[in-house]
Amino acid sequence: MQDECNSEVQSEHEQQTLPICEKFEKLSNKVMNLRKDHMPLCDEVKSITSDSFPGSEVWTALQSLGEEHEALKKKYQEECEWLKNRCQLECSERKRLYNEVIELKGNIRVFCRCRPLNHDEIAKRSTSFVEFDLAQESELKIIGSDSSKKQFKFDHIFRPEDNQDNQRIM
Repeated sequence: MQDECNSEVQSEHEQQTLPICEKFEKLSNKVMNLRKDHMPLCDEVKSITSDSFPGSEVWTALQSLGEEHEALKKKYQEECEWLKNRCQLECSERKRLYNEVIELKGNIRVFCRCRPLNHDEIAKRSTSFVEFDLAQESELKIIGSDSSKKQFKFDHIFRPEDNQDNQRIM
């Protein structure tokens, strides 16, 4: 009886392991076939050169166009930087000449000085009612209580962060 039980358990065990062994054998065969297919493909890839492709001239042309594009981009950036510097110099010269003409004419020039917030205003967490446009150094906007903005132009604006030394320059 015990032999019968042992044989039944053993046959159940064999039935469970049999599908696993079969699957393992099938997978091993597939791996072997893939390795056989892999070798010729590797040799074929190694033999490919840029001349193997139809239109290798196109590839060469694209490479040269890419290099030319990078060179032109670099030249453009350098030229933009030079133009920015030149524009700043010209603006300074224009302003100097304008100031000289105004002095010769005896005209009145209007300056604006915006003071920084004082300690009480900072303690109350007040915000500034003046907006400065960095691109327009002679213009400012006043923000009204109804959030409307009014723009004003002056000959020069002294910002809150400017100190007395900056104001004497003008």
